[in-house]
Amino acid sequence: GSVVWEADGLLAGASGSVSMIVRVASAATSNAPGVDGTTILNIATLNSSNAAAVQAQDSVAIQEYPKLNLDKEASTSVVSPGDQILYTLSYSNTGNLSATNVTLTDPLPEYTSFVSASGDGQLVGTDVRWTLAEIPPGYFGSVSFTVQVDDPVKSASNSGIPVNNIATLDAGDQAPSVTASAIVLIDAQPVPALTKEADVTFAQPGQEITYTLNFANTGNASITNATLTDNVPTNTQFVAASDGGTQQNGLVTWPIGLLAGGG
Repeated sequence: GSVVWEADGLLAGASGSVSMIVRVASAATSNAPGVDGTTILNIATLNSSNAAAVQAQDSVAIQEYPKLNLDKEASTSVVSPGDQILYTLSYSNTGNLSATNVTLTDPLPEYTSFVSASGDGQLVGTDVRWTLAEIPPGYFGSVSFTVQVDDPVKSASNSGIPVNNIATLDAGDQAPSVTASAIVLIDAQPVPALTKEADVTFAQPGQEITYTLNFANTGNASITNATLTDNVPTNTQFVAASDGGTQQNGLVTWPIGLLAGGG
């Protein structure tokens, strides 16, 4: 356990220096939990054949604290509406002091609903939460929860909807909280549909004809900024349009806006 340097001699008035690097053992702890103070004492000795030995010493206090780590993985990177996603949260303590009364929280991802959680995980509001009584030094553990993607997905995006939620492992003032996230892409597509029907098959001069336009979004993602238009037929005159439709220069326009999927 000793490091030795040898030299032929040291002239009067001469000086020099050497150095040594050590690593504190991960199992090293202080006398009391959470209390700094146990010291690493190091004593060096300078021996010679013609002078009395001299010593020098220095001490370093061991600091004791928990160091939390968190990792998050999703069971898939791309899902379709109606699919389920399994999230796995892996946590550890690589410090030298236990962390107590730790909470692990993960908000439900957008466009999903809660299915289940492992262990004592519970849905609290819109968060999935676990209470971990103690995470000892060197401990590694994991929990998981499952969500189901909405079907249809009511999003302003047309396709490729990214879902990202951030989990947090928190031990209060014992250690800095840590976070982890996982991004899953929802592959959803809008599918517009339109049908048109007149209320008569034959018409006489001066007779009114009512055209009914039925529109829908049969896809699993919303259509945004939708507009419906219809030309006034030749040999007819515009009379009226329902639901806010307006006519200009022979074109009738309805502002639809957002049209959710599944219709």
